[in-house]
Amino acid sequence: MRKGPAKGRVRDLLIYSAVGLTLVVFALFYAVHSVQTGSSGQLPLRWIGLGGATFFTFWAAMKPYRHYWSWPQVRWVVAVLFLVHLLVFSCVLIHVQQWPLLWFIPTSLFEGAVIIVVIDRVIRYSSLRHHKTHQKRGPSDDSDAA
Repeated sequence: MRKGPAKGRVRDLLIYSAVGLTLVVFALFYAVHSVQTGSSGQLPLRWIGLGGATFFTFWAAMKPYRHYWSWPQVRWVVAVLFLVHLLVFSCVLIHVQQWPLLWFIPTSLFEGAVIIVVIDRVIRYSSLRHHKTHQKRGPSDDSDAA
């Protein structure tokens, strides 16, 4: 069944709202952290590094699977992985005093591999379920009609 233009607009609105909400939550989280620590409010380089590492990690991991982006299962899994990624790295960057930008390289490589494995399994599982529910009848079922 083809999606109508209204469904596409609703989906886009939800995506834009989620991105906007994520930015607002990040800004509030950072503001509270700045007040608690008494920092000057300038964004440290490691947070900018997190933004870059996040972009490249998810871009590289999703590139081979871009034609599966229309599958809701894939979108949901990527959204959950993205939120987990941001939560874990936010906690780490808040509690670790020194985080050199070079540390993003091995963690991003590892995380990208995990993302690829998870997405691949979701696609395989979804494909198997789809195949099983849409299997055609075997030749023995057609013998009654002959």
